[in-house]
Amino acid sequence: MDNSIILQLPKFLFLTFSKKIRIFEIINEKITLLMRRDNTRSLADIIKELVDAYKLNDKLLESRIILSWEEVAGKYIARQTQRIYISNKILYVVIPSSVIKHELRLAHDDLLDKINTIAGKAYIQKIVFI
Repeated sequence: MDNSIILQLPKFLFLTFSKKIRIFEIINEKITLLMRRDNTRSLADIIKELVDAYKLNDKLLESRIILSWEEVAGKYIARQTQRIYISNKILYVVIPSSVIKHELRLAHDDLLDKINTIAGKAYIQKIVFI
């Protein structure tokens, strides 16, 4: 990973190994229980149900948006981005260059449209360049 770009990743990545194993064991138990109830359900349906049960939809969507920043803004701007995160449906992008920030502010609406197109719905309300 490029050191100039710091992405806010889900907290799962920072859990200890034993906690990650326990989470996977719980998920495996849930999948096993769900599959025993009805063997005709697809794995995609079971995963969707688990995502809904653990209320991970928004976090997965936010991760997809953050990871698509290079596609939305381009390689050069992505390399200049020091940090990107989402809070209260607002995308915060930390860029040290005032010139790039100004250009991005001018393209705000286009960037917002691209991001929400990738998200599949109008999830991000605005972008703040810091």
